[in-house]
Amino acid sequence: MTAFADDPSLGAGVSRLIDGAPVGLLALNKRREILDVNGRTEMLLGSSGPMLCGRALSQFVYHDCPLFDLLDRAEDLRGEVFAQSVRVAGPGITPATLSVRIVYDEADQTFVAALARYNAAAQSDDAMGLANLARVLGHEIKNPLAGLSGAAQLLSRSARDDQKELLGLIAQEAERIKRLVDRIAVFETYSAPRLRPTNIHEILETVATMESVANPGVTFEAHYDPSLPEMEGDPDHLHEALLNLVRNAAEAAGGQAHPMVTLSTQYQAGLKLPVRGKGLTGAFSIRIEDNGEGIPPAVLSRIFDPFFTTKRHGTGVGLPLVNDIVSAHGGRLSHQRRDNRTVFEVLLPLPKKKRRS
Repeated sequence: MTAFADDPSLGAGVSRLIDGAPVGLLALNKRREILDVNGRTEMLLGSSGPMLCGRALSQFVYHDCPLFDLLDRAEDLRGEVFAQSVRVAGPGITPATLSVRIVYDEADQTFVAALARYNAAAQSDDAMGLANLARVLGHEIKNPLAGLSGAAQLLSRSARDDQKELLGLIAQEAERIKRLVDRIAVFETYSAPRLRPTNIHEILETVATMESVANPGVTFEAHYDPSLPEMEGDPDHLHEALLNLVRNAAEAAGGQAHPMVTLSTQYQAGLKLPVRGKGLTGAFSIRIEDNGEGIPPAVLSRIFDPFFTTKRHGTGVGLPLVNDIVSAHGGRLSHQRRDNRTVFEVLLPLPKKKRRS
C-alpha cells in the first residue's frame, strides 16, 4: 500500500469533512492490523510508524473503544461512516475525543480512517443554528398540515364509504408528519428512536395502502407471518423507513408489463441480533421485493451513500435514512438481486421469549 507520506492525496476523500482541523490518517486491513499512519496518528497513538505497522490496532487502543464498532459498521455497510465525540484511549495514549470518518474499500478489504480533534464549541454552534432553522420550518409546515387534516375530516362527513378510508389515511398521515416535525423541531434525530410496543404488520398495511393509491397500476401482495409478536420500536421512524423502501420498489416496478411489489415478514430461526443492554435476541425479517430492472451493478456499492442517487429527480437521502433508522433499532438493512427480482431485507430484533407458537 502507498504510504501516506509518499502520496499526500491518499486519504483526502475520507478526511474532507473533519471541520478543517488537522487530520490523522490510519490505514488498516480486514484483520484490523495497521498498514500505514501519518505523523499525527503517530502522535495520537504514542508510537512511531515502524512500531505501529503490521501490529493489531487493539495493541494500542482499548478493546471497548467505539473505534472498533465504527470499523465493524463501515465493513457491514461496505462504505463510509462518520461519528463525532469518539473517545479514544489506550495503554500508551493520552485519552482524546475525536471526530472520526472511516471508509471501507471492499475491493482491497482495507480501511482508511481520518481522525481529528473534536471541536465541541463549533459543533454546539452548528447544532444551535440547525435547531433554530428546524423550529422555524416546523412552525411553517404544521400550519398547512392542520389545514389538510381539517379538510379531510370535513370531507369525510359527507363522503361515500369507499372514500372514508382514504380520507382517514390523509388525516392519519398529516398527524404522523406533525409528530415528526415536532421531533425535528427539538433537534431529535432518527438515531434516537422512542421505543414502544409496535405492530410491524399494521405499519406495512398502512404503507401498502398509501402506495397502492399513488401507484394504481402496481400489484401489491402481502405474505405475513401471523406468529410474530409486537416489537420494541418507534412506529413513526419505522413507518418512514418502510415507506421509503416500498415507494422505491413501486417506482422500480412501474416500467414493467405487470408491475408487482411483494411485502413479507418471517421469523428468522437461529439468527440472533446483538442489542445494546440486552445481549443477543431473536430476529425477524421484512422483505420488500419488486420485479423492476434492478440497480445497475456499477453503483451497487454506493446505494447507501448520502446524496447519491440514480433517479433524475432524486435526492439520495432515502436509503441512507432507512439504514440509519434500521441501525438505530439494532437491525440490519441489506440488498440482493434474486430470480430477476430486487429484494431489500430489513432484519429487526424480537423481544426475548415472546414469539407466539
